[in-house]
Amino acid sequence: MTVDSNLRMPGEPSTVARQLTAEEQARSIEAMDSAQPPGLQPQPFARAGATGRWSDMRSAVIAAVKSCEVAMVRQDRLTDASGVVIGATFVLRSISDQPGSMRVIGSNATGVTAVEVSMGNFGEQEELARCVLKAFDRELRTAARILRPQ
Repeated sequence: MTVDSNLRMPGEPSTVARQLTAEEQARSIEAMDSAQPPGLQPQPFARAGATGRWSDMRSAVIAAVKSCEVAMVRQDRLTDASGVVIGATFVLRSISDQPGSMRVIGSNATGVTAVEVSMGNFGEQEELARCVLKAFDRELRTAARILRPQ
């Protein structure tokens, strides 16, 4: 274990780093463990699957549309016949005033399972739709690398 001192003397170019001995390392770990409140159980971290976490979906949509110069006008829940939320739909508007829509299917249990993007009055803005889709995938994968408590 290597530690860095946060103390610097005038004229020193950087902080001092040194290797701890086994005894010092054991005492440091014991001190850190003693700071944990009694009864606190560490929570396991949730690692996102290949599809990405549902909790990261909205922020990934916002970042994706921004990078493609598209605005998110509205977000609605997508529910099945029994009222269970199975996804979200987004109304989009491009910088050239073209309408668009994005439908993301998934849940907290499954993550994001499907995405559909359409841009233009008749879906003719395929390049812009691909831009939003690729940016969404990139943002979702970036967020998936961050471990979060379950």
